[in-house]
Amino acid sequence: MEQSSKKRVVIIEDERSVAELYSEFCRSFGFDTLLLRGSKNAMQEIGYYKPDLILLDIIMPGIMGTDLLKLIRANKATADIPVILLSSFVDSDEVDPAVKLSNAMLAKPVNLQTLKNHIEKLLPLEVMQ
Repeated sequence: MEQSSKKRVVIIEDERSVAELYSEFCRSFGFDTLLLRGSKNAMQEIGYYKPDLILLDIIMPGIMGTDLLKLIRANKATADIPVILLSSFVDSDEVDPAVKLSNAMLAKPVNLQTLKNHIEKLLPLEVMQ
């Protein structure tokens, strides 16, 4: 039986237009995407979808992205999934130390070429062609 080579990306972003932009961008490189507009039930969805990468907004209603990241890293089934944090507060002194648990952190508005470069570092290059 042949396995699908499509990689999966979960995008957790509360701003609809931003989430759709990230999703369309990832799909243009052949990824399947799942959009979550907040952190509620995110761990359950991540466990079910089994993504190869997570794009995670930090500031969201409900649980903060950094708190969700701590849960992702603490769970044996999700601990090794690469996570790129996205935030308007990258240079702020108030950034949670949990950002060190991520694989990368990008400032919003995210430059799509920069996002592509980070994805290429985390996932096999053949996916991005």
